Amino acid sequence: MRRLFLLFGVLLSTLISAQEGDTLLIRPVDSTVNVFLAVLDSLPTEPFSPNCHAAFGPEERSIYLRCSKTQEAQDVVVQYSIGRDTLFDLVTVSDTGWMLVKNFPLLADDTLCASLLDSTIDAEWSFRREGIEPVVQNEDFREFTGDIWYYKDVALLRIEKTRDYPEKMNIVVGLQRGFDLDRLFLKVKLIHPTEGVKEVEKEVRVADADELGKTDRLLRVYIPEWTLTEKGRYFLRISHQHYADRLNGIDFVSYEMLTP
Repeated sequence: MRRLFLLFGVLLSTLISAQEGDTLLIRPVDSTVNVFLAVLDSLPTEPFSPNCHAAFGPEERSIYLRCSKTQEAQDVVVQYSIGRDTLFDLVTVSDTGWMLVKNFPLLADDTLCASLLDSTIDAEWSFRREGIEPVVQNEDFREFTGDIWYYKDVALLRIEKTRDYPEKMNIVVGLQRGFDLDRLFLKVKLIHPTEGVKEVEKEVRVADADELGKTDRLLRVYIPEWTLTEKGRYFLRISHQHYADRLNGIDFVSYEMLTP
């Protein structure tokens, strides 16, 4: 709307360009009118969808859902559309009140839309700013806000090897039910001051994950070609290698040390 007033002001300033005594000088305004009408045609005719939120800078939004006419608990599939990615979560709704569905990290210029997939339930959405979701980030463990792992977000971990004998290492990934892929692709880089840099890419079947309760799974990424022999500090850089910018359902990334 502000842009319309500015353009209208430009139009008036072009129409009435100068005044000499009692004579009003009028300039041709065909080009200005054409520009004004072109801008009007380009403006959206419908309001911004109430189930979408546009981020003007990096932020985190809490997504709330309210369903009408819900008599008993039932599972619904929530679909998130953002950029070129489409993510899904299975959510249980049991009443008609507002319920927190997900904490979603957003980047500048992201537009996030939420909807119910194949559902006859009428849904309302609210995107609230409620602060940052507390996540764990320490030397050997990394969580992800909203269980979403961005492509450019590299998990940085540190290993303190104190034992004299050689050890093997596995990467451990915690999965939530929002992870709907059958395989996980990772790139792992190991850095040591004297042993140098080692890098490996791994493809792991999600069907091999261990079940932890009803929704959680633990996926181990075995790296048999690596043996840590020297004591000291090692650094790990772990990133996913999927085409999507965001992976949903990634709870955490960590590692475990094993005796060969």
